Amino acid sequence: MRFTDKKELVGGFIFNLVEMPDWDYLLVTNMHLDRKAGYLRAGIGTKIIDVAKDTFGCNVVFSEDDGSHLTGDGPVFAQSFQVNDSMAIEE
Repeated sequence: MRFTDKKELVGGFIFNLVEMPDWDYLLVTNMHLDRKAGYLRAGIGTKIIDVAKDTFGCNVVFSEDDGSHLTGDGPVFAQSFQVNDSMAIEE
């Protein structure tokens, strides 16, 4: 999912849909919102997660052991969702 402002790319998230016998989930494999200054910590990442959940009808998962690229503010952002039952961080 990409986020743009006046048609200029700000960033986005890359998800992989993982289909399991009991449940499906979206695995965040890359996220960035720093292509244009002024957008970090503005609620855009949270909105992207909400739209992804609504669009695909499944939970969002962050993982540290699958080669996902969570750098910069990514790990802190992922940790902020750990308290939400609909999201998890796999270790």
